[in-house]
Amino acid sequence: MNRPEKESELPIKAIEKNPSEWCWQRKWDGIRCTIIGGKDILTGDGIDEDARGNKGHSIIDQFPEMKSVVRSIPNDCMVDGELLYLSTKVSTSGSIHYDGQSKGWVPVEDFNMINGRTHTTDITKIKMGTKNTPATFCAFDIRKDRNGDNIEHMEIQDRMKELLFTLPYKTQANLDDRAFIAPLNFKKPVMSDMWEGVVWKRFGSEYNDRWYKQKNWLEKDFRILGYNEGTRMISTITVDSEPQPTDVTYHGQQFPQTEEVAKKLKGATAVVRYMRGKDKLRFPVLKEVRY
Repeated sequence: MNRPEKESELPIKAIEKNPSEWCWQRKWDGIRCTIIGGKDILTGDGIDEDARGNKGHSIIDQFPEMKSVVRSIPNDCMVDGELLYLSTKVSTSGSIHYDGQSKGWVPVEDFNMINGRTHTTDITKIKMGTKNTPATFCAFDIRKDRNGDNIEHMEIQDRMKELLFTLPYKTQANLDDRAFIAPLNFKKPVMSDMWEGVVWKRFGSEYNDRWYKQKNWLEKDFRILGYNEGTRMISTITVDSEPQPTDVTYHGQQFPQTEEVAKKLKGATAVVRYMRGKDKLRFPVLKEVRY
């Protein structure tokens, strides 16, 4: 199964040194899946075993609204992508430019919402999910063409041409559509704060060649609202992130566990490294506290 490698400084530096050898796609935060044209939606890449030895299983019954997408893809064509739930809370109109600058609205993925639907078997809950949290399919690669022939050996830019030719969808997220294609980009990415990151692929690479994921880490100052006790005197601190406060682990030699420090925390400034989240900060790491 082709999975992006974990974030690594080495390939990122190599990419920066030789940018003409690389291309990228936005990393969307959803459920990795494969659509078999006219037939099914399978988790993962649908065929190969994952790291735990599990093969993909069908989830088309959990997402009835996606059956029209499955029917729109030629029989036996195999499309690789991500199943998403796009929030409308920050939306007005428009699309995303290739360089990451928003125009009108920014689609925000909710991983927990889409992940919860993949395990639902209750018919009433499935109907509610279809109505309240409809899924969107983001296609980012193709393994079998419209004739059912395996094209994994083709270069990435040629596979993308085949994908654009085969699927009747736009290269932008649209809340009125149930599917879109993640375009292949060659200019330096300028990531919006709302992006999870990008996936780098070497120009001319085959499907099973390595991909490299670059996370969109952010760093910002937050006001400390208080702290929480646990196994340590100061186990976590709570910062004033929006729309909801976030608890950040308070741990390390540079962060003293004394009553004097505890008294000064409220109102101090915390420097936090994090990834954006729909409601709270994701994977927050405390870098510094300023009094």
